[in-house]
Amino acid sequence: MMPINSRVVRRMHNLVQIEEGGYECIVFSKPPYVVPDGSRTKTFDGFTEANATEETPLNSSNGNFTYDYDMDSFLNETSKYTISKEDSSINQDEIWEYPGWGTVTERKISKETLPAIPVKHRLSVFQSTAVAGNDLLASVLYTTGIVCAACGQLAPIAMLVAVLALYPFRKIFQENGTALPLNGGVYVGLLNSSSKLVATFAASCSLIAYSATAVVSAASCTSYAAGAFGAFPVLGVTVAILAAFAVLVFFGIKDSATVASAIFFLHLCTLAVLMAACAVEMARSGGAMLVENWSRPLPRGGDVGLDLFFGYSVSLLGLTGFETAANYIEEAGPFTAEPPAPGPAAARQPSVFERTMNNMYGLVVLVNPALILLALGTVDLATITEHPNNILSVIGLRVGGQWLSMLVSLDAVVVLSGGVLTAYVGVVGLIRQLAHDRCLPQFLTHTNQAFHSNHWIILTFFLLCSTLYFLTAGDVTVLSGVFSLAFLLVLLCFAGANMTLKVQRPRLPRAVRQSWPAVLLGFGAMLAGFVGVAAYRPQLLGYFLLYLAFYLCVILLTFQRVLLAKGLLYFCRQVPLLDKLFASSLVQAILRMKKFSVVFFTETADIHVLNEAALYAKNNENCDHLIIAHIICSSSKPHVPMLLKENLPLLDHMYPKMKIDLLLVECDQGFCPQIVRLLSNDLKVSTSFMFMRCPGSSFPYNIAEFDGVRTIMQ
Repeated sequence: MMPINSRVVRRMHNLVQIEEGGYECIVFSKPPYVVPDGSRTKTFDGFTEANATEETPLNSSNGNFTYDYDMDSFLNETSKYTISKEDSSINQDEIWEYPGWGTVTERKISKETLPAIPVKHRLSVFQSTAVAGNDLLASVLYTTGIVCAACGQLAPIAMLVAVLALYPFRKIFQENGTALPLNGGVYVGLLNSSSKLVATFAASCSLIAYSATAVVSAASCTSYAAGAFGAFPVLGVTVAILAAFAVLVFFGIKDSATVASAIFFLHLCTLAVLMAACAVEMARSGGAMLVENWSRPLPRGGDVGLDLFFGYSVSLLGLTGFETAANYIEEAGPFTAEPPAPGPAAARQPSVFERTMNNMYGLVVLVNPALILLALGTVDLATITEHPNNILSVIGLRVGGQWLSMLVSLDAVVVLSGGVLTAYVGVVGLIRQLAHDRCLPQFLTHTNQAFHSNHWIILTFFLLCSTLYFLTAGDVTVLSGVFSLAFLLVLLCFAGANMTLKVQRPRLPRAVRQSWPAVLLGFGAMLAGFVGVAAYRPQLLGYFLLYLAFYLCVILLTFQRVLLAKGLLYFCRQVPLLDKLFASSLVQAILRMKKFSVVFFTETADIHVLNEAALYAKNNENCDHLIIAHIICSSSKPHVPMLLKENLPLLDHMYPKMKIDLLLVECDQGFCPQIVRLLSNDLKVSTSFMFMRCPGSSFPYNIAEFDGVRTIMQ
């Protein structure tokens, strides 16, 4: 038996309760927290030499230190702890990182003081379908010629295979959306089911997709306009279109569901007229052109498998826009969870978002393969491959005359211009969210006083799009390939988000569930398509990786700025002159970077739950202040507040570089969206930096009602 003495006590840094009146002591190598009594340090964690002397035996039979200790004395003493710089075991280089000890705050809130939750504008099914459908059906304007060039007369089959490969994603999107009905697309889905680092990778892919959308739409718009109104400098006009929409967004122009619905209706009517004219022409000629095109040699000399593979990969470009509805899902509700017990299908009405995804897939099935088949039945392959950028206006001229060609061109200009506007509006929202989440520089969120628009985001996006256009020399085929790679990677991220939701958040209520085999099949199909596009035109991968590396570098440099600054500080401290000149400034800069708070709402006092929340904040947010909030109501467990008070000092010692406060709020309403909004305003903490555990099926609210509160654990 070894006695406890002051040397042993000074190395004890953590207390974990193992039984009533007994604690297990774990020795850490972190600096001790000591209180000098005037002569020498005699206390640590509430112990003194009076209760830790040679007469206090140590039970070491199982390798653990146990002792009897009064917890009330421990809690009273913790409020007096300070860090003694004179203690030789403290790392002097890191003493500035310790923000101090946490406190306990108790507060009572009446139901009458809770703020009202504003009612969000809801889209109708047609409006929701129109906003995303414009992007989806705009892709046929520049995909038809590219697919025919890739696989010749096999294009309709390749497109049909691509449409079938998209089928699993209908329910993947529905499951993701009903589980996490929050705007932000795949970034928000991964942010709530995995780490912030993984979510930022998906955001980088989305940024490339937005860039390619704007450039491809502007370039195709120019091509259709040139076909209708005569030749003009395509490069200059395309950049002018990008600049014009940048100015419009700067002036505060946004997407309008009503305008989008009108454009969508016009586009559907135009496509219907064009397809009907093609069908009439095919019937008149008896399908002679289709037979002639079918008899032509394949692009790769009879290698049907390779032609189909490349054709399938390129055909996936015609599905771009399918992911758009996830960016405005909050307006496509309301959402109800699946019924707890099996019942008739009519027991739950599908949400607007679910019906939108069904409509989108139906549009793809009806339009894309049929339009390519009709094109091959009316125009020879040589003409299609010669005019890939405005092939639909050429087809209109062939089957209907000048009026139909003009109608198709005008429709294309309007729809593709809307695609440019959608890209600007979407990227402004995403970059603003990333900057707000401290993943991009904060200056990007600055707004001008005149129009309250984010001018730095708009200007940066315009420059990036223009650079991409000039890098590819305005080649729409190359630009479309970059767009296709970005789109496929976004779909892969959506499938990955679905997998993480199944594994990491299985308790999260959702109205639709996609099976594991279907998710894996969809993931494999899109991965094969990504490989196929990269192999079809290897130079596309270079442009794509260049932009992906740029976005990732900017995001990672911002996201890991504290780590980078600490590395720079370490380097400066190795050189006395640099240490004298820059160390103090770097220290202050690091403290400013870490000076913000996050909140974790907990219904339990389990130490492993609190520890996981602190670890998440430490690894994902680089903050120096964590507030653990517990809402006390009639249905809450009465012993939780007491246990939270007991565990707070323990948690505070485990994470000495983070101040951990406890906020106990008594409110009859319990944990609800109103109290989250109230605390967000009072604590000056955005709901994006408020965390909670994954709710279960008995939770009375939908997670979308909490205005972006993040689920960080099961």
